[in-house]
Amino acid sequence: MAKQEEDEWGIYCIKGPSGRSLSEALTTGDASLCAFGLTIEEWGLEQVVFVMKENAREMMLCNDPGRLVYWDGHRQWSLEEMQKRLAAKL
Repeated sequence: MAKQEEDEWGIYCIKGPSGRSLSEALTTGDASLCAFGLTIEEWGLEQVVFVMKENAREMMLCNDPGRLVYWDGHRQWSLEEMQKRLAAKL
């Protein structure tokens, strides 16, 4: 991923196959930033998961075929992975 993109932590919507990386989707224009600057360190894991779930719900209501990932500057996390992290923490 390019340095500029690595600095844009937050929640992204990715279009295309489920195994597709955020880097690839950004390169082809198939990723959009839903929540810029939303970091676990600043907002907390529970808030990040809440925002992801609300965005996923809205996408479902609009029949949006995309999927959400959280980019933490090092790797992407799916909503399911984030929910597991939260459950393990509680």
